[in-house]
Amino acid sequence: MVAAGIVSPRQMLAVSVVLLVITFLLGLILVDRGGLTILIVGIFSLFFAYAYTGGPHPLAYNGLGDIFVLIFFGIIAVCGTYFVQMLEIKLFVFVASLAPGFLSMNILAVNNIRDIETDKPVGKITLAVKLGKNKSKLLYVFINISAFVIPVILYLILNAAYMLLPLLLFPYSLFICNKLFALTDKELNSLLTATSKVLLLHGILTVIGFILSA
Repeated sequence: MVAAGIVSPRQMLAVSVVLLVITFLLGLILVDRGGLTILIVGIFSLFFAYAYTGGPHPLAYNGLGDIFVLIFFGIIAVCGTYFVQMLEIKLFVFVASLAPGFLSMNILAVNNIRDIETDKPVGKITLAVKLGKNKSKLLYVFINISAFVIPVILYLILNAAYMLLPLLLFPYSLFICNKLFALTDKELNSLLTATSKVLLLHGILTVIGFILSA
């Protein structure tokens, strides 16, 4: 008997399988447009969606989750979207994909820094557990700065000043970095929201930059 509000592992697996099947079927529409390339990307995405927390060696429990967030929430998400529409990939698209990837990594980083004390005893060895709090926070700062280097690189590649618009957020992002060192445990929940806002607004300003530069 399952208590109200508690989902069993078997139920979670069933829901995951249903969602993967639905995603695969919907993805066939994109395959019709993008061909074999999109099919391969889709299969790999579905596999790693499962492998992130499932299987004998979950990526999220072995310190590899951050890298795969960069790959799938940044590079593949942006480059895949562009490829489906244009059937090609250009250097500036790959470069642009790194910014949302970096900021997505930082959302995960805040979550994992907050949970270090509870993850370690149960064998969930995230990157934050491996590095410790101080080094993880320094890595957050480095990744944050890297996300704001991307608009500069895009400006140099495209020779378009509008690509620098995301830099308007840089002072706010530094404020978040400063708060990261001042807060602990559940206090860090506020930075999950703040980092998500930076991701959203950075993306919006990048899109505006591309539109105005067209």
